[in-house]
Amino acid sequence: MIETAKSLRPRLMASFVSLMVLGASSSACKTSSPQSKLATIEANPPFISQKSDIHITFLGTSTLLFDDGETRWITDGFFTRPNLSKFGQSRLRSDDKLIDRILDRLKIKTLSAVVSLHSHYDHALDAPLLAKKTEALLIGSNSTALLGRAFALPQSQIQVVKDGDELNFGKWKVTLILSAHSPNPKVAGEIDKPPVLPLTENDYKPGESFSLLVEHSGRSLLLQASAGFVPGKLQGRKADAAYIAIDTLDKQDETYRNDYWRETVEIVGAKRAFVVHWDDTNKSLEDPLVPAVAPPEEFDKLMKWLKNKAKATNVDIQLPQAFKVTLPFPEAK
Repeated sequence: MIETAKSLRPRLMASFVSLMVLGASSSACKTSSPQSKLATIEANPPFISQKSDIHITFLGTSTLLFDDGETRWITDGFFTRPNLSKFGQSRLRSDDKLIDRILDRLKIKTLSAVVSLHSHYDHALDAPLLAKKTEALLIGSNSTALLGRAFALPQSQIQVVKDGDELNFGKWKVTLILSAHSPNPKVAGEIDKPPVLPLTENDYKPGESFSLLVEHSGRSLLLQASAGFVPGKLQGRKADAAYIAIDTLDKQDETYRNDYWRETVEIVGAKRAFVVHWDDTNKSLEDPLVPAVAPPEEFDKLMKWLKNKAKATNVDIQLPQAFKVTLPFPEAK
């Protein structure tokens, strides 16, 4: 369904997913578009249960806040979102005051962990500062660890992980599974020596990319933080829900898209999917998010493809908005 921007208003209807505003886009894989529209993806069947002991809040890109009422932790924690169309290859710095405002808004004092799923700036720029502010453990690849050390984060707050490592935060169990970044040879490589902060966008090499399997009280979900995959890597893993990034997915052919859906949603048996990393990272998290895909017609095409794919495979699908709690499981337990 396509609507004009004038019709935008919050919609928390159980039978529909959150609405997305189409607008200006950015970064190496983003272009500018002045036209704003809305797109919806229907859930089939309707989402149920507004009550849950597990709350997972979407905060743009692949930043998710996990909270079970006892333990809170976050993936990536990318809040600053510098406008690269203005700064280009200028050196990037975390916005200390903005991060404090967001932490206050979320009522966060401490976190158990900041899990960085790769080390591009739109995943790892704020991770060391966020770990410092919340006394959290910074978890990620060696590239992420080097960023933490460059920020003077104490070694006791840094943990390097490898393929298959399992960690526990309270009742949460997470498994890091080696994956691949979405296809883009311009953003490959790793940070292989101690960096001197601040860095430019290109200095934030991805290092290893991970899928994240999250388990809690017999339920599980998969977070795929970039639209890449390793064929068969998730075979044998099970997840009730999948949070799947769509960065650059609009630029891939039909074969790649089908493979990506199969390798991240179908292979784990997910019955619910949430689209992440859909938003323009040039835009502030304090403003309504807009999609990275431009022009609007291309975004609509991608949303239609996702909706049709979900329907064909009997998967509920949702497009979350910033600061909204997502409900990954069919029912609260």
